Amino acid sequence: MRLLIDTHILIWFLEGNKLLSKPRRQIVVNPQNDVFVSIASLWEAAIKISIGKLTLANPLAEVIKQITIENIEVLPIAPEHTLQVSALRFHHRDPFDRIIIAQLLKRRWKICRLCRMTASLVIMQLEFCNKNRRDL
Repeated sequence: MRLLIDTHILIWFLEGNKLLSKPRRQIVVNPQNDVFVSIASLWEAAIKISIGKLTLANPLAEVIKQITIENIEVLPIAPEHTLQVSALRFHHRDPFDRIIIAQLLKRRWKICRLCRMTASLVIMQLEFCNKNRRDL
């Protein structure tokens, strides 16, 4: 399974935070899963650190090294992703969420299930989809 983790899940996973349950942690570490994080998540973390809304156990540079060590692939933002954002319905107001959704659509991934950990935090389980995709 392809698994896209959001900013909070990434931080909780890398810091060993107990807010990420053991079953969720096992999903991330399962070698049969391909784990991804959007560059938008790193951008979001950098912004929040710079304005004092986020404190990490390690510097962001170390977090980025840890991502590589944990075999988490970083999804880049490409110009076509920004075009996709402009075509999205306005259900999602958060700009970081919107670009992540655009990345998924342009990669022809389909969101199969959202596992809500809290009202605002999600782990998205994804599968590759060659069929027609629908806008979110």
